[in-house]
Amino acid sequence: MDKTNFQNNTAHSKQLIKQQQIIIHDGYDSFAEHLVVIDKNNDHVVAYVRLIDTYTAYKIGGYYCETRFNLNHLFNNQTFYMEISRLVIDQAYNNKELASLVWKGIIQHSKNKGIDAIIGSLSLTLVHEQETYALLNQLKTHHISSHIYRVSPYQILPDKSRVIDTARHSSNPFIDYFFQQGVKLCGDAYWNKDFNCAELFIHYPFKYAVY
Repeated sequence: MDKTNFQNNTAHSKQLIKQQQIIIHDGYDSFAEHLVVIDKNNDHVVAYVRLIDTYTAYKIGGYYCETRFNLNHLFNNQTFYMEISRLVIDQAYNNKELASLVWKGIIQHSKNKGIDAIIGSLSLTLVHEQETYALLNQLKTHHISSHIYRVSPYQILPDKSRVIDTARHSSNPFIDYFFQQGVKLCGDAYWNKDFNCAELFIHYPFKYAVY
């Protein structure tokens, strides 16, 4: 039903961003690779994620996530990383099937590049604050990384511990699917005030991957 495609330009990402009526391009886009999922029935872009490997990060002076989190201790072991960021989904297609397609594309591309682990940022909107905090609490309880992969955000979320006492988190097909594959949350989220969202730093070593 859908097809994946890799682009070294931002044409398809711009199409999806225009469809979603948001403007979030930055200086990393011109250097990154872009995984795009297109519905071949109508040539509609339904998903997009930006990928930056270790070599590219070295050339451009760092990963996007380094502007959000202190990652210094992660780079001491000569690990080759693939960073994912700016995952944008057409909500009409937001389901487990699409999540699986995107995840398999990320894994296969990383495998082809000899990557050791995936790191990156996944964003959760704070429009529905109670549900988002409840989901974060659930991820911290069941999918937290070991201490050696913990990172610190440069801007932490406000303490809403009272909010999550009775709140239930809503289903998020992409978050649910990615963490079911073995993705781990590496600590507290970054508070992106500009876009009213929580950015989660994740880690996925390839020993978990099944091809």
